[in-house]
Amino acid sequence: MALETLSAIALAGNVLQFLEFGQKLLSQAREIHKSADGLTAEVADIKQVAAGLSDLSAALIIPSGANLGFMEESIRESAQKCREIADKLLRYLRRFGTPNQHHGRCKSARQTIAVLWHKEKIEDLLKRMERVRKQLDTAVI
Repeated sequence: MALETLSAIALAGNVLQFLEFGQKLLSQAREIHKSADGLTAEVADIKQVAAGLSDLSAALIIPSGANLGFMEESIRESAQKCREIADKLLRYLRRFGTPNQHHGRCKSARQTIAVLWHKEKIEDLLKRMERVRKQLDTAVI
């Protein structure tokens, strides 16, 4: 009797988890379907931040042939690493979104699944970029 109760509770928990995932999937698919660039607002924001950080880092990269002191070398290395990670993230995010195309419901759903499937990789690149950006901030200050 107690085992049946626990099984019912576990089943109910699994059903709720599935419904929550389905709701999230449909919500993001609807957002992609309605967007002009085929991206959720979150992914579009990440792309914008990564592009801005890549551009700012590029401006801080001092040519390696110059006679650099410790601080300048530290800034150059941090800026180079930050730009590399930001560019890698941008290349990774390019697989999501198709500007100026009509996003059918099936395509929007596939795109949503792809973003959710790769969310861990995206978050990992974001964390790496944030760590290097903090290092760059420290070197510049």
